[in-house]
Amino acid sequence: MNRNDLGVPELAGLVSLARALAAFALLALGVPFAQAQQCYQLNAQTGDGIELRFSGSVEGTPFRGSFDVFNVRACLVDGGLEGGEIVVNVATDSASVGNRDGNQALRSSDFFFIEQFPMAEWRSTGITAAGEGDLAAGTLTIKSTSADQTVRLQTRVSQDSLQLTGSAEINRLTWSVGVGEFEDPSFIRDRVDLSFDLTLVLEEE
Repeated sequence: MNRNDLGVPELAGLVSLARALAAFALLALGVPFAQAQQCYQLNAQTGDGIELRFSGSVEGTPFRGSFDVFNVRACLVDGGLEGGEIVVNVATDSASVGNRDGNQALRSSDFFFIEQFPMAEWRSTGITAAGEGDLAAGTLTIKSTSADQTVRLQTRVSQDSLQLTGSAEINRLTWSVGVGEFEDPSFIRDRVDLSFDLTLVLEEE
């Protein structure tokens, strides 16, 4: 049989077979298929009502605060976070606990030392499904210290937006936040609880 003896159905079948064999060969060689990636972003500024909220306690009395200048970029692969990446950059001078003395302390070298380290960053290193949400391993950098920090996430994807809701338990002393006279965890609790509910928009191509 030669090519001239083949009809349209036979040619179509051979083409499908060739494509299947090519796909099998790529898998056997460990060559990944191209994956669809979509990226979303949020740039929060003072006054727009978008916050990263945190809470802790001083001598057993709870306090609350927030950051209101930050940006978030999240890239999904095939519609999910597994295999994707999230990067968060926070302006440390936007931290507020609602009073002037507390805010000045946060800006000092004992806490965020904003004159030398105006930004903090969290970057995911791996995201896996965990229960009803995802668990994102990542690296948090504050001042001159980078250390592991996990974040719990829940996501909701629509046509042009991504809803990110989550929380993290951060041990501030790992990053030397609140040292000197503030270092004693019986005075200011070491654990700081972070929470967020953010809407990111799809990046334009």
